[in-house]
Amino acid sequence: MNVARFSAGAAAIGNRLYVVGGFGNGTLTDCEYFDTISKTWHKIAPLRTARGGVAVDAIGGRLYAVGGFNGQYLKTTEIYDPIKDEWTPGPCLHDARAGCGVARVPLVEEDVTRSGQAPDLI
Repeated sequence: MNVARFSAGAAAIGNRLYVVGGFGNGTLTDCEYFDTISKTWHKIAPLRTARGGVAVDAIGGRLYAVGGFNGQYLKTTEIYDPIKDEWTPGPCLHDARAGCGVARVPLVEEDVTRSGQAPDLI
């Protein structure tokens, strides 16, 4: 790892394990990935906002960094595009969060409807 850190977010896309933000020498914007094939670390574009205790997940080939803490609890999110190597602002949370988790739950509308739940309630 190029930058020592703790309380970072992490998620995988393909053979790359991404590590995002965290705390080190202050709150970090630093991001990098570990290539599981070449066994090497590579730096990527920094976050727009420093954030430790950030929740991260990969959806559709992009990373989502959600909430975190940088002296205040954050409700902002950022989306990383690995092809462009850039972070862009995402939608804000209703409430600021840090140290939380995020997960992707794939839903198929037919399955939801068959279970008796209306798809717009999810």
